[in-house]
Amino acid sequence: GRGMTEQAIVVAVRQDEVEISLQRTSACGKCGLCMAHEGGVMRAWVKNACGATVGQRVRLELSSANALRATWMVYGVPLGLMVALAAAGYGLALALSLPQPDAWAGGGAVAGVALGWMIAHVYDKKRSPGLVPTAVEILPDEEDASPCALGDETRDAGRKDPSL
Repeated sequence: GRGMTEQAIVVAVRQDEVEISLQRTSACGKCGLCMAHEGGVMRAWVKNACGATVGQRVRLELSSANALRATWMVYGVPLGLMVALAAAGYGLALALSLPQPDAWAGGGAVAGVALGWMIAHVYDKKRSPGLVPTAVEILPDEEDASPCALGDETRDAGRKDPSL
């Protein structure tokens, strides 16, 4: 499929990239990899495949495969490391006859989540090309929206024949 799509406003341009601003949506979750600001506004640099300029609304696209990869990096890697380091902490405590092996497992779990989160952030900072959304289309300004975006009363007001 086409993958995830969002709409955003271009706030800066550099070479073949644009910095966009958009409202965080449910698709974003609360992963924290983006630069989210107060009020759920997100800013990020994305590929500019449509030649957008500052102030224009654009449609962003991230393929399904890349969205899945991003999800894996944000959730799968920390979860996997949490389980692995919890087991390692527990096993180490038993092997060395340390007191409270459950506490060692808990410490390993916390360390695993922290390490996984750091790996995800480093991976994001490398800007893995496939994980960066692309501005693929310049959209009309909201005030230029089609009549179907308006309420029925406004849309029907100019019609001469009510049967239309």
